[in-house]
Amino acid sequence: MKKKRSLCFKQSLILAALATLFCFSLPVSAQTSVPQDSPHDRDTTRAQYSAFDRFLDGHPEVAEQLRKDRRL
Repeated sequence: MKKKRSLCFKQSLILAALATLFCFSLPVSAQTSVPQDSPHDRDTTRAQYSAFDRFLDGHPEVAEQLRKDRRL
């Protein structure tokens, strides 16, 4: 009976250790290795500028307010 409890305890410790390692490894694996100035980021920014420009073309009152007060 002692061997069975000892084995169960060891297995519980191993499981707890693996779960802890898994939890700490998740944030590290979620990070990307793409540099901030990659061509993909520049394309995304250009697309966002284009979409914003089209929005301002369709909403002249907003464009005028932004021209008057650039802090907006």
